[in-house]
Amino acid sequence: MEQLRKAFGEKFLCYVLACDPPALALDSWSEAQRTVVESLTSMLDFASRKNSAEQHFWLVRLVLAWEPNGGMSLANAWRSMCGGDSAVSSAEGDECLNALSRMARDVYPGFLIPHQDQVYGMSTPAVTSVLLNHRDCGKFNSLALTDKRLKKLFPGVEGRSDSGDNKDNLREVQSVIQYSLGKVGGLQLALLANFVLRSAFDRTIFFDIFGLQCYLRTVVDVLEDVRKLADGKEVKVPALLGLTNIQLSVDGVLNLPWGKLCRPSQVDARFLSTDEDQPTVVLVTKVPMKIVGVRKWKPGGEEGIVEELEQSRPHFNLWNREVQRTIDLTRYALLLASHDGSYAAASHFSTCVLDPLSAGLQKTWGFKAFNLLSEITLSVAMESRVVEWAEKISHQPHALDVAMRRTLSAMTERPDPLDGFIDAVLAWENMFSGSPETTLRVCGSIAALLEPGNPERRDSLFRELKKLYTLRSGIVHGSREEPPVEESEKFRSRAALIAVEAMRRMYEFPTLLEKTSSDRSVDILLGTLPLRSE
Repeated sequence: MEQLRKAFGEKFLCYVLACDPPALALDSWSEAQRTVVESLTSMLDFASRKNSAEQHFWLVRLVLAWEPNGGMSLANAWRSMCGGDSAVSSAEGDECLNALSRMARDVYPGFLIPHQDQVYGMSTPAVTSVLLNHRDCGKFNSLALTDKRLKKLFPGVEGRSDSGDNKDNLREVQSVIQYSLGKVGGLQLALLANFVLRSAFDRTIFFDIFGLQCYLRTVVDVLEDVRKLADGKEVKVPALLGLTNIQLSVDGVLNLPWGKLCRPSQVDARFLSTDEDQPTVVLVTKVPMKIVGVRKWKPGGEEGIVEELEQSRPHFNLWNREVQRTIDLTRYALLLASHDGSYAAASHFSTCVLDPLSAGLQKTWGFKAFNLLSEITLSVAMESRVVEWAEKISHQPHALDVAMRRTLSAMTERPDPLDGFIDAVLAWENMFSGSPETTLRVCGSIAALLEPGNPERRDSLFRELKKLYTLRSGIVHGSREEPPVEESEKFRSRAALIAVEAMRRMYEFPTLLEKTSSDRSVDILLGTLPLRSE
């Protein structure tokens, strides 16, 4: 049984044998289960004679072979024989979904078989091959061209049947689509079902939900997303955002307004890791996606791709800004929640987006980020503060995003300490700048916020801030020489931590947040707020 577990995976074995994981360790099989185990053993023996690169392909093809007596794939016939349920519900008036659901049921076991070092099978060539030859594939393709929403994905193509020569013609139907994610790509009708079913399975992995009925419900959701995309509407698709330089507590799961922050699972690591590194924390969230252009594919259709990419650039810039803001808010909540000198300065490491109209996951990796501060493990108390701060800043005015981004870059993205120092002081300006008397407004406001009850400490802090601000201005405008690296590092560290403290303090006075930086500094300096601690 151990060899079968290694080759087919525990989830596949539990599915076809209709049993729970503990039962796999027992040798008390029913006659039907024993028959299935013997068949799997024979299949494994056959596949083991192939080279290692082909073994997974053959295992998937063998278990997904059509079983005419049962009217389903062999793996599902085994499940039924062992007492398991593999029924597929019909959706009244939606034959397109019904055909897709039958295909989903038949290939679901193939997705469960692990490939090499992967935890679960993904969109493998074997599963794709089975889908392309499935008895419902041609029907689904022809139905898609008559579906009033899906047919918008293939402009200029009339509805066709899946019989005779038309079956081959359906395989040639394709279009070119521009996405808000910043890409232009071809979409073949013949692969549409494969994309939807693969994306649905990936979603179950993302959210750690398994079982045929859960998968079939997810197929319904993904198909509806595809239909909305075809209508030109925006949908929210699952995404994983990998962060480094922080660790959560053993049981740490942080529910933030925009997603869930957690420790990476084996599956998360596979989605987000490179050969050299992997994230230490993962944000499970959703990101917007929209189709911004569709045209019929023509032979030699690569012409114009560059122009189309340029046309979609504004959409991509908006998409990237929204996704980046989610990342920045997460990192900022961690930073603001830090306490007693232990600052959680997370770096963005990688992104993985589940695109329902793609052959694979859309992944991006950043360079391994510089970080001013060392990696820390969050305490349970600090994790609670992160959740509290996330709730506070979820309503942060966009006008303060410059301060957020510049503070984060000063602490986690600027290898040159002088650049970090300049970024941190720019964050001060975004919060409190105005004219005239910019230096007084910026430095005086921060000193008044941070030292409201002690005139001597307030005056001392004001003088320190003024020196730093004057130094920054001199360096930027070329009237001061750059200080040595060691001094620049001290300046950067001090200026960045002051930016964090000033933002924390400002959130104690919600009326300040909605004001302009100029009005904010006036209110603070004129004493219109009760800054003094009681």
